[in-house]
Amino acid sequence: MKISALSLFVGATLLLTSTLGCDAIKGDLSTYSKTAVPVYNTYSEKFGAKMDEGSKATSQKEYVAVTKDTITLLDEFRGKMEAVKPETKEVQDLNQSCVTNLTNLEDGLKQLLDALDKHDQALAKAAQVKISDAAKADEKFRADLTAMEDKHHVQVKP
Repeated sequence: MKISALSLFVGATLLLTSTLGCDAIKGDLSTYSKTAVPVYNTYSEKFGAKMDEGSKATSQKEYVAVTKDTITLLDEFRGKMEAVKPETKEVQDLNQSCVTNLTNLEDGLKQLLDALDKHDQALAKAAQVKISDAAKADEKFRADLTAMEDKHHVQVKP
């Protein structure tokens, strides 16, 4: 069986192209995991501490102040994640899910403050649902990140 030079060239080109695509995702994800994820983790810790502080508030006034600080922190956090510009669509989509989640969480907290101000139980329940959904979306983001790192064999040392 004879294989033509053109067949070899086409085969090699297809193999190289598919390999480069995988390498681009791996490289982009590796960069994302080393640069954006530490920012994400730092802000997540700060956010958790603020939520703890809010749960220990002894008055509505104190709770509102902590929640406003938390919203400011989330706004800063979202800005940092929006500034991340991954090169590949897969990592861009992953980062966008994080940004969307932060936006939804911030909106939920703002809605909660509005509900407290208006003494509106229905609005407060809707805000709690939005906040709960954002927590679930955060878990999904983390799981998707881990799955993508596993799929592309990206290992980030702590």
